[in-house]
Formats: sequence, C-alpha cells, structure tokens
Amino acid sequence: MTKSLYGLKQASRQWFAKLPLSLTYVGFTKSKSYHSLFIKKTSTTFTTLLVYVDDEDDIILADDSLTETKRIKYFLDNTFKINDLGELKYYFYLEVA
Repeated sequence: MTKSLYGLKQASRQWFAKLPLSLTYVGFTKSKSYHSLFIKKTSTTFTTLLVYVDDEDDIILADDSLTETKRIKYFLDNTFKINDLGELKYYFYLEVA
C-alpha cells in the first residue's frame, strides 16, 4: 500500500483501509450490519470499537475490562500513533453519560 501523507483527502481512506486488517490481527471481527463497528468477544471480555472517518478519524472504544482497554490502546498507538482523548463525553452533539 502506498503511504498517504497526513492532511491529504485520501489519507483517511488509506487509514481506514489498513485499520480492519490490523484489528483482525488482534482478534476483532467486522460487524455484518455496520461497516465501521468492530467486535471482539472472549470468554471473559466483550469489546466494541466504533470508527468515524472524517477530517479527524475518531475511534470509540467500549470494553468491560480495563486491562483489555489498555492493551488495545497500546496496540493502536504502536500501529497508528493515536491520541487518547480520555472518556467519551459527546458524540455527534449528544452527551454521553
């Protein structure tokens, strides 16, 4: 895959082309009903990862295990160099509580 430059309009598309392959590598499966939702189930954890691709690519990670959350964040940061914005407060003008 040709490397895209940050800020170009095709950069988000290239990023999202690589993301599913990376998530599959660590055990996620892509939702059949929503192409931006990835799910990972184990015997002890349930993790969902929702991706919104626009000018700033955003990921919402929901998990029932703090250890798994840290592991996924570490993987994503090493693979894509992410910024952790902390807990979700608003999504599309909706307040999350």
